[in-house]
Amino acid sequence: MVVGVLMVLAAPLAVPILGSEFEDAVPIVRWLGLLPLLRVLQYFPANALTGAGYQRVRLWLLISTLLINLALCLAWIPDHSWRGALAATFVGETWYVIVLWIATRWLLAVEARRPSAVPA
Repeated sequence: MVVGVLMVLAAPLAVPILGSEFEDAVPIVRWLGLLPLLRVLQYFPANALTGAGYQRVRLWLLISTLLINLALCLAWIPDHSWRGALAATFVGETWYVIVLWIATRWLLAVEARRPSAVPA
């Protein structure tokens, strides 16, 4: 999250450092600074799935995110340029957060109901 805050705060520095042709990059970098917040919400459920032996589930959820992002980019970039790409990325990343948490809760609940193989 620190990286995201730094991106938002430091975005205007691109112009004095890189030149006035990078002025249009400032709002883009600021919006991209919000992505680490979504990424933070992905780490725990993604790692929980991997640790519980559900790496394939994690992979399929990631592939679904990729396909959603790709489809939305193809649909939105021609009409909305970088804003379409950014929106597609945020929709895809939000989707990934939601399905990761749902899958983690559901699969770990299933595991909790499964009888233990080791007698007590």
